[in-house]
Amino acid sequence: MNLGVIADTHGVLEPEVERAYRAGKLDKIIHAGDIGGPEVIRRLSIIAEVVAVVGNSDSPPFAHYFPQRASLAVGGCKILVIHDLGEEDLPAPAVEAWIRSEKPRVVIFGHLHRPVSREREGVLFFNPGSAGLARHDTPRSFGFLRIESGEPVTVVETLPN
Repeated sequence: MNLGVIADTHGVLEPEVERAYRAGKLDKIIHAGDIGGPEVIRRLSIIAEVVAVVGNSDSPPFAHYFPQRASLAVGGCKILVIHDLGEEDLPAPAVEAWIRSEKPRVVIFGHLHRPVSREREGVLFFNPGSAGLARHDTPRSFGFLRIESGEPVTVVETLPN
């Protein structure tokens, strides 16, 4: 199973992302919030089914179309999606409780505007970085999540700033 993973587009969807996602023959695209408007979702939906959560910069009425959190199973792998995990190495208490109760293999998140792919206690935490707005000296990026025999493999691609 091949998934596109993107976050923090803030209304910007670069043609390089669309080309890479088309070439990746994706089964789904996961957007981890701060979408920035319906045009991003519309364009991603042309490529593959989109699962998205709302981010802290997504405002009503658009934000009302998406949940705060999502849970899905893909290729025998349970995946949780949330925009703001809390601290990179220390999820907020409510988020940590949700993760412990759901027992996922992967947690996808955004908000940090930088890529993270780190395993902790059997859970892979994956943030593809920001595909829309660069912050500090971190390049813009987006990702892929491949599920191979139930095991997740992440790839991060960078965009020119």
